[in-house]
Amino acid sequence: MSSITVGTAVAVVAVGGYYRWLRSPSHGETEPKESEVAPWQLDLPCIDTTLQMARMAMLVYDDDCASPIKDKLVGGTGDVVKRLKEVAGEDTELWFYEAAGDTEAAVAFSPKNKRCTIMFRGTESRSDAIADVMIFKKKLEGPNDSADDRPDVRVHSGFRGQYYGEVEKLTNDGHVSEALKAKKGEVKEMELEAALFQKVEKVLAFAPKTELFVTGHSLGGALSVLCGIRLALKYPDKNVQVINFGCPKVGNAAFAKLVNTTPNLCVQRVVHKRDLVTRGPNLGSNHVGHTILIDAASDVKPRAYKWHAGLHTMGWFSPLLGWPLHHFMAAYLNALQSHKHKVGVNYKGEKAWVTKYNTQQ
Repeated sequence: MSSITVGTAVAVVAVGGYYRWLRSPSHGETEPKESEVAPWQLDLPCIDTTLQMARMAMLVYDDDCASPIKDKLVGGTGDVVKRLKEVAGEDTELWFYEAAGDTEAAVAFSPKNKRCTIMFRGTESRSDAIADVMIFKKKLEGPNDSADDRPDVRVHSGFRGQYYGEVEKLTNDGHVSEALKAKKGEVKEMELEAALFQKVEKVLAFAPKTELFVTGHSLGGALSVLCGIRLALKYPDKNVQVINFGCPKVGNAAFAKLVNTTPNLCVQRVVHKRDLVTRGPNLGSNHVGHTILIDAASDVKPRAYKWHAGLHTMGWFSPLLGWPLHHFMAAYLNALQSHKHKVGVNYKGEKAWVTKYNTQQ
């Protein structure tokens, strides 16, 4: 057999393997039936809301509550509290959480806007990076849940570990108001999820009509998906909207099916150009919700993919042409702002991007 023939055979096998490596499973595995879907779950989010979520996801990177009062939190040009209030509303109350494993999150509640948003910080430290590459699957339920109610549902072990980390410190508007430390030998009653949901519970008791949003970028996007489904299952009478950026795959097909068929949950994943993080290999994992593909070029219209389980509809070979810079949150924000003037409307009559899922096209 000639070297040319061998080389051709190797190339064919390599290309076929690459295709299988990237190709998403059938949408039928994760897509809900039409009768299971509410109109709002298929709609594109409001442009202003998406921009607000992007700004909040970017600002939460600047939070560091390791010390009682830090320049990044209060005072000066790096005043995260001030900047978040400018985005979410001047009446907004803010709580910052730091958990084991360098996980950080924040809750913003605006009584005037009737909106409560949970934000998760993306990959920033060595611990975060280690969590990003842990690909083994574990149950969705938390360590303190009584049973594994969904044995077929499995999620990324690294993301799950960060999500259920023990809260070590809580700050309110930049000042430490409460220290949460588990005593040795006791059950960890204040895991990050428990602390976040405790705050949501108080918000809903004060203002029952408050809208619930969850956001994050990169690792924070993955945590926003876990939080979104857990929040929706805990509050079945409240709609939960997840809008994240540069989100990797979080769980298996059963997890994607659970997320996509939960009637009070909608996940919108914003992807910038050829962001490599969003185009990871299948390896038994699936994307959830819908994908909105954006580009900073003002002449490139955003595209939307309904119940988007993978990436093959966005170009099989695009990861080969990908660029890490497309993943930066600043690049996402720039791309979103460049499209703000191209608007249609969603079913609520709010400004939204013009795509085939819009009433304007």
